[in-house]
Amino acid sequence: MDDTYGRFEDSPEWTNDDYVEFCWLLADNEHGRFYSNVDELVARSRTLSRGERPQNFYVVEDDYLAGEPNEPERLQHAYELCDLIHLLSAISLVDDTSTATSPKKLIFVIPAGEKAPPRTLSLSTKLEPSTLAENRLNLLPLRRIASDENSHALHIHEHRSLFRLAVADAIGRAPSDVNTFTFLINCWPEVLEKYAFDIDCFVSNFSFEKVRLEIAQMELDFSGKISSVMGDSAAKFLGLPLPLAVLAVIYKTEGIIEAYLLFLGAILVVLLFSGMTHNQLLQLARIDHGFNIIFDQFKKKIKSYPASIAGRLEQAERGFAKQRSFLVRTLWLLRVLAWLPIAMGLALLAWKFHPGFQQWMVRQIPLWP
Repeated sequence: MDDTYGRFEDSPEWTNDDYVEFCWLLADNEHGRFYSNVDELVARSRTLSRGERPQNFYVVEDDYLAGEPNEPERLQHAYELCDLIHLLSAISLVDDTSTATSPKKLIFVIPAGEKAPPRTLSLSTKLEPSTLAENRLNLLPLRRIASDENSHALHIHEHRSLFRLAVADAIGRAPSDVNTFTFLINCWPEVLEKYAFDIDCFVSNFSFEKVRLEIAQMELDFSGKISSVMGDSAAKFLGLPLPLAVLAVIYKTEGIIEAYLLFLGAILVVLLFSGMTHNQLLQLARIDHGFNIIFDQFKKKIKSYPASIAGRLEQAERGFAKQRSFLVRTLWLLRVLAWLPIAMGLALLAWKFHPGFQQWMVRQIPLWP
């Protein structure tokens, strides 16, 4: 072997007991390193602090060679911390000043508050042997959002941003005399707790915002439908004065046949108008039924909504009820007004062409002229 793997410090010599004695100076490079224990591996390894698992090493205390199965528990913990560095690198900004032989510098930002400017925090990923004494870390939430397979998942960027905020909040509280990465590892459960809380808030706000949009869309849809009912009726309402004009013609007509023909024409117009008004009322009833079905879906969950959404629901219900009530009153008023000229026409025909009716009226009303 060449000097890459070491060299003899004392050449081999035979002893009296038929043993060979020699002193071999072990290599300490990428082709092979020897560590007394895992703590020394964590303290000396540069690749671990960069989120990369070292290769070609041997741990004397555990009699473990890299690549063998049944890794020592402390080595599994060290690999877990290595994975943490790799995952954090995937969701953060890496400082370009870091070299291949030094720990990474990950950038996290705390956004501006009401009275505080934004803060940019640099996290050096230097591993310390003391971190092996901590409990194992739960990396599942971070693995989920940092995975390339989930890079196109819905709201993945928001989830990553919230996790960065949780990490930034933790390292922002680290004392100046403490290794920041060690402090982050020690308060990792708090990071996950804050992240979970922020996700719940995000999901709730997103859901509530969706409900707000659905309520607004419901109001626009049903308001438009009611307005369309009124709009469809507006053109037909223009025919309402026609029966009144027929009354004037009947009053001036001398022939009874012409008068009755005009009266029958007025009845046909009023029947057609009344039928269209009735159809509008039926259409309004269907709109009202559809509104109640959709509104009941929101009303069942009104206790779980914040006060702003609950108030918006009540406003939507009151607004629809007022608009519907106004339209119903308008349609019924027009329907009654349409039949009023018919009643007046009957009285006019009887008064003009039926003297008996006129005499009867005189008897009933003494002041009749």
